[in-house]
This record gives sequence, structure tokens and C-alpha cells, in this order.
Amino acid sequence: MAFAALYAAVTDTDPPGAIIPARQARSNPGFAVSDDGKLGRSFTGPWPHHAVSFFMEFSRDIPNAGDTIMPEKDHLGLTREELYSLVWAKPMTEVGQEFHISDRAMAKVCARRQVPVPPRGYWAKKSAGKSVPKLPLPEFVVKPPKEMKVRVTPAQQTPEKRKVRSVFEERNQTIKKALKEFRKPLSEAIDYTVRIEGWNCDYSFGLNSSYDPLHRDDGLSFLHESLFFEYRDLVLRGVFLAPAKLRDRKCEARLVRRAHLDKKAIEEDLHRYEESPPKCVRGFSKQDDGILDILAIPEVAFALAHQNAAAHKIKFMTLRGEKLRYGRGDIYRYSFQEEQDE
Repeated sequence: MAFAALYAAVTDTDPPGAIIPARQARSNPGFAVSDDGKLGRSFTGPWPHHAVSFFMEFSRDIPNAGDTIMPEKDHLGLTREELYSLVWAKPMTEVGQEFHISDRAMAKVCARRQVPVPPRGYWAKKSAGKSVPKLPLPEFVVKPPKEMKVRVTPAQQTPEKRKVRSVFEERNQTIKKALKEFRKPLSEAIDYTVRIEGWNCDYSFGLNSSYDPLHRDDGLSFLHESLFFEYRDLVLRGVFLAPAKLRDRKCEARLVRRAHLDKKAIEEDLHRYEESPPKCVRGFSKQDDGILDILAIPEVAFALAHQNAAAHKIKFMTLRGEKLRYGRGDIYRYSFQEEQDE
């Protein structure tokens, strides 16, 4: 900004008066500064106090009128050959001082203009009288300009067309996800072996307090479909043989009939299991005196299990399920044997 403009900004007036020597203006509060940066222009009349303070502050850094300011050498005006001869004739620090810049800035100028500079220790070896080779000046190679990367803001980005998946694709994705969740716990299951020592059959009948015709169709909807309940459970008692952590611990397995597990009923309701497979065939939980197993069994298979238990042909039971956590666990499969599997 020109000094006259600065003055106008402070005083809201143009600087009046006649030109006087700058050295005289320094000691005179009534001075002005012209647009070309020279001190001068006195005038008749008082100056505003704030304007005087403003210009006196600037006058401290303005050189005397008799002082001569030497223009700095322009290192950009040198040819590559001249710059090359200069940096190989004296140390870089001395070259930089001539142009009032640091040796690092001078090295950057040489790098931009592809002028080789003496390596580290060059001048020390030369002063010691050693022969040091001088790097030749290579031809200037014009480098292609760097490509400007235009940053695209989210507002400028063209929105991608979202692929609309069909109903069948959505269903297939749901089934694949359900199968992944269905198979993972099966792969992590462990085996339990129980030696059967006794059995009995419990029976009960009455009204179903869980009856709800509006209940949603899910894996437990059978509990809410009937107005009455009838329990005819086969109870097997024994002790655990495996795993070692449960060895000799009491076990009570209660087989509960479930009509919806019959083959015909499963085929009719297969669509219900495609997107939501069953998680287990019931589970077990720790009790004070042992572990209670609740096992769902198809109604048509219940009679066969009852006959074998009455004939004392069920001597071992194998369970495959998850590891007990907090006293509970799911059972994925079970079987009865007359002889223990090896």
C-alpha cells in the first residue's frame, strides 16, 4: 500500500504542503510521504496528533536521504553456464552471501536449473591440495509439467446408480446369511456321552396358557397353536462319561414329543425354515444335583424310543452341542445306543 494511501486512511485527508528534504522532514513533525516512498511535503497548519504518531513510527525504519541502497544481484538473471562457473569457483555459503540468500536456497536454485554443485567435502579436499574431479554441466532436460489433481467434492461427484436387486436376489442373500449363521455353531460343537441307568414316563394334560392364535409364525409357533397341552415325556437318567469336566455328574434327559417335527409336517413347512433355520433341538442347563437335558423328539419316533427304554435297550446316549456357558447350552443332535461307541 502506498504511504499516501496510509496517510489518507489515518487522517481521511490528502497530504498537503510543499516538498522539503527528507533529512529535515525526519526532525520535523509536519512531514508527509509521497506515493513513490520519498519523504517530503510540509504544510502550514497543525497535523492531527494520531497522524503524527503514525508517521513518526514509520520514519524510524526509513533510511536517510543521503544513504544509498544498493540493489541486490538477481541470481535468476544468470545463465546456467554462469551459475555453474560461480558455484564451482567458491563455496556455496559465499555465493549465497553475494545474493543475500542462504546456501540451502542457493542449492535449490541450482537444482531447479539442473546445475551440479560440489559434493560434501569438496572444498576441504581442494584446500588440502588433493585432486577432486569436477562434475560436468549436463544439458537441460525439460520436464513435463505435473498434472494438477482436481479435488472433487462430494457435491460434485456424480451419484452412482444404485443397483436395484430383485426380490429373488434379496431372498437368496437372506438364505445365504442364514445358512452361514446356521453352520457356524455346528462346526464348533463338542460331544457329550451319558450312560443310561434308569427311565420313567411322565404324563400331564390341561389348558395351554400360551395359546395365542395371533402369534407370529416362527420356530416356536407350535407352542401357541393348541388350546390344550398334553405332555407324555420319556425321562432317561444316567451319569456323564464325557467330557472329563462333567464325568460322573448326574444327567436327566427329558424327551418331549413335538408333532411339528414329523417328516410330513417338516415338508409342509419347509418354506418357513429356508430363511430362518432352527437353531437347535433344545438344550441343557445345570441344576443343583446335575444337568437337565430337554430334547424334542418327533411324535412318530416317541413310541419307538419308549419301547426301547422299556426293553432296556437304551444304555448310552450321545449328545452333540455347544460348550456349556453360564450353565446353559444348545443341543444340535442326539442319539441312543445299546452299546457305547468307540
